[in-house]
Amino acid sequence: FGVLELQARWACGVFAGRLPMPSAGELADGLARERAIRQMDPRPQFPHDYPTMADDLARHVGALPVTILQDSAHPLHALLYHGPLLPFHYRLQGRQANPRLAEA
Repeated sequence: FGVLELQARWACGVFAGRLPMPSAGELADGLARERAIRQMDPRPQFPHDYPTMADDLARHVGALPVTILQDSAHPLHALLYHGPLLPFHYRLQGRQANPRLAEA
């Protein structure tokens, strides 16, 4: 459910004025891409790469744990790269981060 939480964080950030609204061009491009997927025959069961989508959203909200991902000596580095994708990954850095709880 990490993507759902990140989508909610992004939407709340936009509504609160902390994050910029997508431009008209970005909205149009996104809608065109989604419409193209819906027109595919057969339509793919999983049309989006979940980890990439989660990381892109995390980057938008400022929650992508870049310093950990870049530091191979960090104790969570291997887990973030090779373990399952879990929502706590996006509570390690950024707004309302709580690494102590995330690392527990």
